[in-house]
Amino acid sequence: INEEDHLRLQTIFSGLQLTEAWRLIDRVDDELEERLDYAFLPRYGYLTACPTNTGTGMRASCMLHLPALVAVQKINDILKGISQLGLVARGLYGEGTEAQGEFFQVSNQLTLGLKEEEIIDQVERVTHQVVEQEKRAREALLKRDVIQIKNEVGRAYGILTGAHLISSQETLDLLSKLRLGIGLKLLPGFNIQILNELFFLITPAQLQIREGRELTSLSRDQLRAKLIREKLSKVR
Repeated sequence: INEEDHLRLQTIFSGLQLTEAWRLIDRVDDELEERLDYAFLPRYGYLTACPTNTGTGMRASCMLHLPALVAVQKINDILKGISQLGLVARGLYGEGTEAQGEFFQVSNQLTLGLKEEEIIDQVERVTHQVVEQEKRAREALLKRDVIQIKNEVGRAYGILTGAHLISSQETLDLLSKLRLGIGLKLLPGFNIQILNELFFLITPAQLQIREGRELTSLSRDQLRAKLIREKLSKVR
């Protein structure tokens, strides 16, 4: 409430469930619109603080982990193709952030002149295409140098389970390697949900919320390492 726009509604689902997420938030939006006077013009649609959101005012996004496309150096071509299709790829933490841990957030750029269903369909279709490219890149990595991949995954696990000081950037890079290892079935029995949680729990803000006080950089690195060791001890 009262950030860039007066009101922003958000729903997050795991997996590729854009349609389900949209249906839920659409019902909430309809109920609110019965009670609130939204700024709306028939020609332009819903009016927002930022002109790029005018129209449906809807942003549909999918978070994708694309380590193999990064490793085989095809990610720039993929991102260029996404842009040409009217979508945009942002970083792990959304607009204005760079990709970290090989995570990319793919979302629509246009909200004007398109129906909500058309936006959902476009983002889902492109996401499926990118996922297929990532699968092919992973197969190529395994064929090219499986020993190197096993080495990187094993080293990542060793550092994360043994470190007593670790930065957020190093953590993201190492967690990404573990997540790739799980995807390639090199780490049987690992609970990927714990890794997904760690991507958010290890941020400076989350660590300070966890402790209930402001922390120095050194204290954050120490607490982060302790949290990771505790969490990873439960993955198998």
